[in-house]
Amino acid sequence: MDCPTALHQLMLDCWVKERNLRPKFTQIVATLDKLIRNAASLKVVTNSTQSTGDLLRIGVTLAGHQKKILGSIQDMRLQMNQTLPVQV
Repeated sequence: MDCPTALHQLMLDCWVKERNLRPKFTQIVATLDKLIRNAASLKVVTNSTQSTGDLLRIGVTLAGHQKKILGSIQDMRLQMNQTLPVQV
């Protein structure tokens, strides 16, 4: 579930609670174009853990919702680790 840092940030920006703060389509296209032209930037992967800070940033403010989402992410990771072959 590793994701390039720049792409992860773009996804978070697109999910900001206040839609006026989300990037416009043209900004998204420009960002993706820059990433494609600078493929080395896609090799830097982000920490694949989610935090309550990430959830707050996209507008999930209720503690119960945060707990459920983070729990589901953890369950999904465990399931993926059990089904994916180990690379040597």
